[in-house]
Amino acid sequence: MPTSEEPQPPDGAQAPPAPRLAALDPPMVPFAIGGIVLWAVVGLALLPFRDTLEANGHGDWLAICLAGFLWGFPGLAVMIKHDANRRHRLGR
Repeated sequence: MPTSEEPQPPDGAQAPPAPRLAALDPPMVPFAIGGIVLWAVVGLALLPFRDTLEANGHGDWLAICLAGFLWGFPGLAVMIKHDANRRHRLGR
């Protein structure tokens, strides 16, 4: 007789189904704003070290921070639209 890892309910009764978890659907605008702020803070923190960064071959880091900061604004616009659609979908 094969053995089962899961315990069987007594008398052939059906076990209740496990509750299904709902997918997360948080507002996304705060994440976009957080990303913009994070790129700005990192860029400003690296600004005093630009000569040292250049001397060690890492001069692109400031440009990367600037690009992340600037690309955050189109991302913010997309997330504003996403959240508007989310509110409409949820009926709020």
